[in-house]
Amino acid sequence: MFKNLLKEYQEGYVYLFSDRSFYKKLWIIPLLLFFPFIKYPFGIIFIKGWQVQMVEDIMLDKPLQSLQIKKIVLKGLQITGVTIIYWMAPTAFCYLLGLKGILGLFLDILEFIQGGLTGYLTDYIEDYIATLFIYFIWGMISNPILQCGIIRYALTGKWLELLNIPKNILFLMANLHNFLKFYVFYLVTVLLLIILDSLLFIAFPIEILLLPFLLVLYYGSVSHELGHLAKNAFLKQVNRKKDLTTDNPTDYIENKRSH
Repeated sequence: MFKNLLKEYQEGYVYLFSDRSFYKKLWIIPLLLFFPFIKYPFGIIFIKGWQVQMVEDIMLDKPLQSLQIKKIVLKGLQITGVTIIYWMAPTAFCYLLGLKGILGLFLDILEFIQGGLTGYLTDYIEDYIATLFIYFIWGMISNPILQCGIIRYALTGKWLELLNIPKNILFLMANLHNFLKFYVFYLVTVLLLIILDSLLFIAFPIEILLLPFLLVLYYGSVSHELGHLAKNAFLKQVNRKKDLTTDNPTDYIENKRSH
């Protein structure tokens, strides 16, 4: 069992390099993530859109695809906008509690520059502890719901599924055992990246050069797992309805999108 899980986890990284021309198809992504003034927000928007496209392609058993710039940018803008909407909830809650929240960070940086470290820590340390706790709890709640939205967006082609919180929660509960395995893989990936980034920090120039590629690996592996989770969950639903008899859901998905 452990060997099967290890093999499945490794596939998330191997998938990107199984196509010998992968560098021709993906070269623009690390380039967008390399320069800070391009990475924020353009690189992040692009890689978010690529993640949605990856989930859809893997769900349909497609090999690594060439980047369709316009479609990926559109998907990236959609998911970035929805993510901002999701994170407005803890921001509003912080303000109701009288906390400055994330939006007050830039003003606090200015005050820190003017007033020094002592006054800054005295006034705001408790504020930020409470704020970080609220955002952490919200992240634990909202992240699985948003990921379910990505899966359902890939399935239906309708970006509003990202905002359909009740259906996304039901999808999560119906496939909870598969999501538990996904989050085990997710935590392992994050821990490995943290360890690797910490080691590379010793050689700072090397870290700057490799960080964009590490981000591509991160999003690629997570998208790979979400794609397989989407396919498995979808096949389970379809087989229960007896609408599909093959292992490839492509025809059924295209038919469903056309209605």
